[in-house]
Amino acid sequence: MFEDNPFHWETTIRARSFGVFREVTHIHRMGRFGQTVSNVGASNLRIFEHFDIIRGMLSKFDQKNGREKQLLRWLLKHILWVSERVTPPILNSVFEESRQRLSNFNNDAFWQGVSDLGLSARDMRRVAAIHSNLRFDFFREF
Repeated sequence: MFEDNPFHWETTIRARSFGVFREVTHIHRMGRFGQTVSNVGASNLRIFEHFDIIRGMLSKFDQKNGREKQLLRWLLKHILWVSERVTPPILNSVFEESRQRLSNFNNDAFWQGVSDLGLSARDMRRVAAIHSNLRFDFFREF
């Protein structure tokens, strides 16, 4: 699950330049039967492992400070995405894993990231509950 995320981050931060092809060379099908992103369950929690890999990679290539805002926005989007794709008993793990990863960002950075994303009121309440360690407020949003 999500194996492409660390790959995309690494190729992006290591590239010296990018090229754009106007010709369509690949077709990405969404919503097909058996697609891994359609899975519902604990396998979706792997996204948190990928956050750890990406964060470590940013440190390794001395890009952590310049990419923290992007990484936080990526994390917030994935927290919300995963929250919708797990069964109710797994929401507790989503809360714990999210809380642990969000603790890497200071309060100002967190709220700036939330603001930058232009989240819906519901999604804002979800991530704010995690950030504020209000587990039952998070659960009420489902």
